[in-house]
Amino acid sequence: MTIPNEADRRSDLPKAEKTLLWCIRAWVISLSDRSGYADRIEATFEKLGISETVADLHGLMVATGRGARRVIEINCICSPGVGADERRLLDAIALQQRENHEDAFDILTGFMTEAAALDACDHISRLALALSAAGHVFKQPHQAAWQGWDSGQVMRSYALH
Repeated sequence: MTIPNEADRRSDLPKAEKTLLWCIRAWVISLSDRSGYADRIEATFEKLGISETVADLHGLMVATGRGARRVIEINCICSPGVGADERRLLDAIALQQRENHEDAFDILTGFMTEAAALDACDHISRLALALSAAGHVFKQPHQAAWQGWDSGQVMRSYALH
């Protein structure tokens, strides 16, 4: 698990980013747990005013899992930090909101194949548009978290417990 620094604390994220991070984490947990996270994610998207994009979260996560070129770090919902890969997904959404599609694609190709990144960008684009339309604009991306990433780097993750 990535050890968070002060800039990587979940509690410091704006509400919409924190909420979407919870949904990403819950989606991953639901793969093995099956304890009703899907219903909770749908309810959360409804509260955010983006219920039409629940399938896009699913599509993003499937593209991420299927196209991964290494282990992807998604932490447990109780983790106080924001992992590097979680930060990359949030930044890709923020970049899409700013119509900076090429940088969003570049972030994703740091840990997934180009074909998967294209698919993921399609889902992220719809999520970003819906979030913006609902008044949830993500803060400026943390470029230091993803610039210069060596996609061949191997990371061991103990993120879920």
